[in-house]
Amino acid sequence: MLAINQPAAGSLVFLQGLLVIALLAHVVVTWRRREASTASWALTLAASVLLLAGITAALWPLAGSPLGAIAVALVMILSAAVLGAATTGMLLGHWYLVTPALTNAPLLRAIGVLLISLVLQALLVPLTLGGLDGSRSIGSALNLSPVLSVLWALGAVILPLIAAGLALPTCRLRSFMSTTGLLYLAMIAILPGQLLGQLLLFVVASA
Repeated sequence: MLAINQPAAGSLVFLQGLLVIALLAHVVVTWRRREASTASWALTLAASVLLLAGITAALWPLAGSPLGAIAVALVMILSAAVLGAATTGMLLGHWYLVTPALTNAPLLRAIGVLLISLVLQALLVPLTLGGLDGSRSIGSALNLSPVLSVLWALGAVILPLIAAGLALPTCRLRSFMSTTGLLYLAMIAILPGQLLGQLLLFVVASA
């Protein structure tokens, strides 16, 4: 049986609920004041950090060493960054479809964060898998489940990188419909890709 931090895992439902409440409060404050307050931003950020810390703590025992534990934590952070940047970019893209006169700088930043996070994740995940107990190298870790490894590479690395890479120049050209469509494709690949990455982590840790 996998060594999971049971108390931390048990707290995830509470932390998820806390994040939902913080997000709802943020929406209400923004709607009433027509702008977000510093307090609502801080509350939402704190709830997000707590949830991410809870997930990291729950998976921490999967690593076989302190360095591996840090790598697992970084994988969780990068996964959150990829999902957050992709979601933000896609939602911003829809906003630009109805208000195309807006500056494209925020959307360019979201795409840039997505690309950087995808590249870092593509480098760190195999290194983390190779450092887990039960695996001797990156190759042997990935070979424990070749199908999962290939699907992860497609969903979490190759397809999102292609879509986000194409979205960057289209955004610079202010072709927001194309940009939004490409980010939509990136999201379609990223969601199962991140799940497959977590599943691959469990497969390697249990070997």
